[in-house]
Amino acid sequence: MVKYSLKSDNLYNCNILKYYIIRKINQMSKDLIKPLNTNYSITFEVKPDLSKGESEKEAEIITKKLLEKLSNTDLNNIENDKNIIENKENDENIMTLEEAIIKFIEMKKLKEKVKFSTIKGYNASFKYLFRFIDKETKINKITSKFFKEIQYHFLRLPNTYWSKKEYYEEKLSVILLNDYSPKTLNTKTINIHMYNYKSLFDFLHYEEYLNYNPYNTKPLQEEDSKKVEYSGEDLKKIFIEVESEDIKNICKFSLYSGLRIGEILQLKKEDINSNLIYLKEYEEENLTLKNSNSIREVPVHKNLLKIIHKQKEENKTDFLFYDGNKGKHTKEINKQLNLIIEDKKKTFHSFRKNFVQKLYGYKPTIDRNIIKIIIGHSTNQDITFKDYNLKKVDDKDLIKAVNIVKYNFEDDLKNLNNKNDLDFF
Repeated sequence: MVKYSLKSDNLYNCNILKYYIIRKINQMSKDLIKPLNTNYSITFEVKPDLSKGESEKEAEIITKKLLEKLSNTDLNNIENDKNIIENKENDENIMTLEEAIIKFIEMKKLKEKVKFSTIKGYNASFKYLFRFIDKETKINKITSKFFKEIQYHFLRLPNTYWSKKEYYEEKLSVILLNDYSPKTLNTKTINIHMYNYKSLFDFLHYEEYLNYNPYNTKPLQEEDSKKVEYSGEDLKKIFIEVESEDIKNICKFSLYSGLRIGEILQLKKEDINSNLIYLKEYEEENLTLKNSNSIREVPVHKNLLKIIHKQKEENKTDFLFYDGNKGKHTKEINKQLNLIIEDKKKTFHSFRKNFVQKLYGYKPTIDRNIIKIIIGHSTNQDITFKDYNLKKVDDKDLIKAVNIVKYNFEDDLKNLNNKNDLDFF
């Protein structure tokens, strides 16, 4: 007599293994001259997880149901493993998509301690997801075909979908009939959303809420979205033609600090002293930064001192520029720049490119890790610096490094006859 024992916390995996063993015994029986006795006695023992509030009585009820089901199953005529896996579809306790997302977000917050900005990104992806599928849908009803379909639908959505009422209040099926190209979501953004869906279903599979992950969609080929720096002529043209003094000062702020537009627009007056800019997050106001490296101290360039003083005196809000509405003002600023420099690879982010290139141009005068600290890039690759020298970096070294930066176009502007708007150089 051969005795097999299967012990697992995952009842459904155990069930699959059971059938594999039975098949193996049947195959062995066919190969032998003297067939094996294939009378099987299989029992289940379900133990409750008391830490999760499960009771012995509930375990007994589940055991009874399983044994009843088992007695009505022909073990020798199972067509394929898919039938076994899909047994879970009969489980009345399968959670809805909305419930699954709540559990996923809780796990990310409590176990992985992810940043608020990361949670914000997940929620943005799930906001789209609920346009494609009802939030009450059971998670085991979602198929690989569904993910392939929504990837295709993403390619047809306008990139201003959530900012225009005529889009998000209209039926999605109607929106998808129209052609919004080339102003559709870019493939990089779509890939981020799809990756977040994969992460959700990886979690559900890992936690055994599902027997398998239906997500097997390949990422899209991403367009070349790398930005390039402004030329000297570009910079001269921008500072001559931009009409708004606020926008002009914001552009200059990035050019001499390397700050991203979002970082500048969420700066509060209290975040700046005479020498340093302290980049931080204000989660309660939904003001976040790109990643953990973005939370940093940036030295103030001498050419920014007048602007900082002026903005602290004249801007009526707590912010250095405007009112903290990053989305609104980012669009306004980029619209102005795009009218002046008609090159899709040149945007506000190009100011940061100019600044970074200037710093790297002064190597070895400026240590590359000092540069990474200033611009908010990771120093993890240099283990020695990260573990032993990062906290020893002196603010004076950062300030000295930044104030080396100078642009050739400045002298050209100073020499122009009309200096009314250009004397801040």
